[in-house]
This record gives sequence, structure tokens and C-alpha cells, in this order.
Amino acid sequence: MIKETEYLLEGADDKKTILELEGHKLNLAIQNGDLKQELNARRRIEQLQDSLRFLDGDPVLSQLKFMADKQKYADKLSLAQALIKKKRAETRLWVILSLFVVVLSFLFIMHFDTVHASVCGNMNTNC
Repeated sequence: MIKETEYLLEGADDKKTILELEGHKLNLAIQNGDLKQELNARRRIEQLQDSLRFLDGDPVLSQLKFMADKQKYADKLSLAQALIKKKRAETRLWVILSLFVVVLSFLFIMHFDTVHASVCGNMNTNC
């Protein structure tokens, strides 16, 4: 039975699965009274638990997911801030252009009134 478990361990590459199979291997070794197999299984279980805890475990994976989400939201935030800056610049541009058109129109009207007054003043008629 231990040989069958070892055969299953050879094909497994998921550490959680290997840990589970090593647990079964440990139980079989305890039932059979095989101290050497029991010791090997306990060592392997300890190594896998450390590996899962620090490298491939759920806390590490959830922390990596959190970091990825954090980066994604930071990217979205910087994109939104850039869009806000662009909209502010467009608004300023339209305000400046509008003021320029108003001032230009005012100057044109003032010039037209001045020219009209000088033409009408020279003719001494009602213009």
C-alpha cells in the first residue's frame, strides 16, 4: 500500500496534493509499524508545510492577489488623475479662447464705432 502511495506521489506536482498523500503515507507507516517510512513521511510533511506556508500557501497567494489588485487600482487611479488634468486643461483653453473672442469682438466694435463716428462727423449729417 505504501508503494502505491509512492507511485501516486511521483505523478503529483501540486504541493497540497503531495502533502495529503504524504499524510496517507504516514498513516500507513504508523499502521504497519515501519519507523523508517514514518520518519521519512514526517520529514517530508514538515518540508511541504514550510514550503506551503512561505512560498505556495494560501496566505502567500492571497497576499500576491492583494498586491496585484492594489497595483491595478493604483493604475486606474493614475489614469483617472491624468484624465482629470486633461479635462482641466481643455476647460482652461476654452475659457481663454472665449475671453479672447470677447475681447477681440469688443475691440472690433470699438474700432467700428470710432470709424463710424469719424465718417459721420466729417459729413455733418445724421448717420
